Amino acid sequence: MNLRYICTLSLVPTLYMVLVLLLEFVEEGLTQNADPLFELPVQLVGFPVIVLSVRLSQFAKKLAYSLSPSTYRSRSRRDTFQPLAIDAELAQKQILSEFGSQACILEEPCRVHASRPLNGSNRRIPDEITAKPHATWSEVLSNYKVQPGIGGIKQWYLLSLFIGDATRDPLLCKHLAKRMPCPGVGPLPPPQPR
Repeated sequence: MNLRYICTLSLVPTLYMVLVLLLEFVEEGLTQNADPLFELPVQLVGFPVIVLSVRLSQFAKKLAYSLSPSTYRSRSRRDTFQPLAIDAELAQKQILSEFGSQACILEEPCRVHASRPLNGSNRRIPDEITAKPHATWSEVLSNYKVQPGIGGIKQWYLLSLFIGDATRDPLLCKHLAKRMPCPGVGPLPPPQPR
């Protein structure tokens, strides 16, 4: 046991001296050579940083969404916050009484024309044609002129364009298209630029 004690006592200073010499050697090597002992490739550092930043930004988006009070409102309550929304049920009744039970609305052309800005187009829509929030539908539909000889889907396409232009309410177009779908008509192709 004494021998073991003597070995450990002599080994500690020896290890200390070896450590000091190694540190001295490494310091001397670093001061003489400007190149680092090893190089990290840029991809090894850059890729995890990019992944981490993307994940953090996604987390921030999800956190902001979950903290927003409008997230937890029901859809019907969110829709009521649009002050200029026109009553789709009233519009449907008026269109059906004016054009009959075969009348239908195509959502895509109606929505496209409803979302077009008035300033961007060359033609000007008179004020009496544009629908106010409480405008009577008989006035709005009286400005629609039925073309003689045009029937079928073409007539309903033109009616959809007119309603989109007159109301400027894409939400109304969506509701009317759900309430009054055209039979046998799938989604229309997007409008082509002129």
